[in-house]
Amino acid sequence: MSKDLTEALRALTEGSAGQTTRQDKKLPESRPSPSVPARTGASGPVAQKAPYSSSGGVASPLTETTYASRTFWPTKTMTSTDGVFQISHKPLKSISLTDANSAAVTINFKEPT
Repeated sequence: MSKDLTEALRALTEGSAGQTTRQDKKLPESRPSPSVPARTGASGPVAQKAPYSSSGGVASPLTETTYASRTFWPTKTMTSTDGVFQISHKPLKSISLTDANSAAVTINFKEPT
């Protein structure tokens, strides 16, 4: 098998008389690329949006209305990998916030598995 592979590679790289068929050629001379003329650019002032616009979306900063308005998923118990420790916690379900435009914002969290 290796003898056949060696013979096939030799046949591809050499001619029939054991001579290399590759000929060294000089690369064609490249023409110089045309030069790009010098240019200058100008820009005018960019209009800035007001920090608290009423064009939609949520305006920053968000402020939590009250801690009591938080809702929680049922209690979950996590067990350590060695089974020695167990920790119970109540995952957060939703938070009620108010944005800078006094609009109500609610963040709903997915129930953990």
